[in-house]
Amino acid sequence: MYGSRIRHHRYAALLAIMLVVLAALLSGCSGQRTHDHVLDVAFQSEISNLDHTYTTKRAYIILSQLTDDYLFLVDPKTLDYKPLLAKSYHFENDTTLDVKLRHDVHFHDGSKMTARDVVYTYRFVMDPANGARAQQHIGQWLKSVEQTGPYSVRFHLKYAYPLALRDMAITVPIRKAGSYTVDGKLDKSALATHENGLGVTSQ
Repeated sequence: MYGSRIRHHRYAALLAIMLVVLAALLSGCSGQRTHDHVLDVAFQSEISNLDHTYTTKRAYIILSQLTDDYLFLVDPKTLDYKPLLAKSYHFENDTTLDVKLRHDVHFHDGSKMTARDVVYTYRFVMDPANGARAQQHIGQWLKSVEQTGPYSVRFHLKYAYPLALRDMAITVPIRKAGSYTVDGKLDKSALATHENGLGVTSQ
């Protein structure tokens, strides 16, 4: 009888603890957030660089893919190359690629993405002095890039390269024009922990 009372009190105490934990979990789930489209990510150590243009750490590269966008994407099911930030594209010839951009894409700071940002990004990556990770790869086949309109860009290839769209879909996230210039000087760490990615579209 005495033993059964002890067991009863133990079960009651355990049940009370479980209810407290459950209530805490539910309150955390039902609590209203101050920002709707926010993803909180925890790391075991301090984040040093989330900028895909420069970071080499795999975890940071994977996380950067949640904030960065590219002109094209690779369909995971068909492996076809499809426009993402681009609206459409057309090969004028084997070494000339014309790209029309979407008009509804914004950076996370609210500014609108235009051809100026795309040209800035690719010219920045192509310049060896900037030390971008993709420079050696992109620079092998891309000769130059020019703006042909507010939302249109032309890429000039050094030679016919069938994997151009693939490379553009995985190696060069688009940056806002001037992102790496601070006080008139190159700053490779400008976006290390203050990303200004893409993906916010007009309502």
